[in-house]
Amino acid sequence: MHTASDLIRLSLEIENGLTPAGDLTGLPGQTAALLWASQHQAGYVTVFREDIPATLRQQILALGPGASFDEPIRVQQLLGQHTACRGIWSGEGYYFAAAPPAEQYADVVQQAGAFVVLVDGEAVSRAWTQDESAAAAELAVETREGFRRRGYARQVASAWAAHVIGQGKVAFYSHRRENEASRRLAQNLGVTWYARSVTFS
Repeated sequence: MHTASDLIRLSLEIENGLTPAGDLTGLPGQTAALLWASQHQAGYVTVFREDIPATLRQQILALGPGASFDEPIRVQQLLGQHTACRGIWSGEGYYFAAAPPAEQYADVVQQAGAFVVLVDGEAVSRAWTQDESAAAAELAVETREGFRRRGYARQVASAWAAHVIGQGKVAFYSHRRENEASRRLAQNLGVTWYARSVTFS
């Protein structure tokens, strides 16, 4: 059983990369977020990019543990004292607590590194790994317009999750807070919520 803290760390490792000290460092060819904050059932976690000065960290933390959620513009302004902070991303994070049974994805085939549903030989829905590490992977899924609300996304996502879990990895799914279609997919998949997050970049 993974704790929320375990899951948050694994998610950060595949999306941003972490230094031994636990700061965001960036994956090869990418720039890490300036600040990543998470709220889970037991409290909050705030992680800074490795170059954020200690004095600025203290200023932000002094606003309170939930400041990134309650006062995001203020946090953005403070980060802007160090470097440009242009975007704020807010999302919900889930994981598959168990591998979905094979009957949930009976129509799925593997094609070009993805799990797909074919209609008349055309891939109309597919799921693939967006980011991964040796311990975890993040789901990406899309369904062509005209083929949505038929359960295809649930099937391909389930097949992907079964494959990832079969490799001994944690299978993650996340979405923007305002994305209702993705929220419905999470409900249909029966994934387990572990945290909501805010990323400043």
